[in-house]
Amino acid sequence: MKQIKFIMVLLLFATIVFNITACSSDNEDGTKEDNSIIGKWKVMGEGHTDTYEIIEYKSNGTFEYFYTKDSYSETGKYKIESDKLYLIWDEDDVQDWDIYKIHELNSISLIIEGYDIKGNLKGYNESFQRIK
Repeated sequence: MKQIKFIMVLLLFATIVFNITACSSDNEDGTKEDNSIIGKWKVMGEGHTDTYEIIEYKSNGTFEYFYTKDSYSETGKYKIESDKLYLIWDEDDVQDWDIYKIHELNSISLIIEGYDIKGNLKGYNESFQRIK
């Protein structure tokens, strides 16, 4: 009986240690990696040197797009499934989702590529840098 208790305690200890080490997303320097899309992102890349475009993804499944040069904004809803980002804009009369493939999402960078109406990738990436 003592041997069974010892084995059970040992298995419990091993499970706890495994969960602590396996679930950790700490970097080598001890900081957490934020791979969530939630936050503010500025548009980067060709043609966006002055970065007037900002998109904020909120934890409630909504987003807000800002074009700061003209004080213009739009809102909508988003969802992520697997490697796909779906956006629907509030002012669209037709409720069609814009669909993007997520190529990269980490604590500082988001790179997506849009799908055309036929479901084919468009062939150019849109890059964003996290600002908050």
